[in-house]
Amino acid sequence: MIFNNKSGMLAYSKMFTGGKLTKVADHHNPMFDGADPIQIVSHFFGLLKLTEIMVEEYVAEVGESSLESDVNTRMNIKSGFRAYKSEYLDYFLEHHDQYPLTIVLFYDADAVNEAMMRSLTVKVLDVFVCKNEAKLEKGIFNVHGGPKSQLGFEQAMNLILEDVSLAD
Repeated sequence: MIFNNKSGMLAYSKMFTGGKLTKVADHHNPMFDGADPIQIVSHFFGLLKLTEIMVEEYVAEVGESSLESDVNTRMNIKSGFRAYKSEYLDYFLEHHDQYPLTIVLFYDADAVNEAMMRSLTVKVLDVFVCKNEAKLEKGIFNVHGGPKSQLGFEQAMNLILEDVSLAD
């Protein structure tokens, strides 16, 4: 799922699991399993905004210079919300550097290589941005664009998966 991290709008969604995102067959997580992608994105958008508030409060309490000089705190804030692993659910979250886009890629850490999935997350977001750059440059972040637009991105997904698996 790719969404606008400023507005929370869903930009792209594809599920290969029939809607079940938890990896344990007899476990059901109502927040993710069978949920509408817009609801899932809303959950992550809320977490991002909560994190921003926490950073603002930290800076107000300790000062911005402390945030810049304390390497451990800066790295925890920067990378602490980029991945999650548990016995039921695994995902990577990556933000684009230029555009306000965030990707959430769910996977099963018991079944696939974690480094490969981290690389896949970055590559999918980069290809999505390259494919939609003209719209993104104009400030159009709701880039669904209909079936023809999605088809080109879907075709690129096969190349991305092949490239990532060869790199592993």
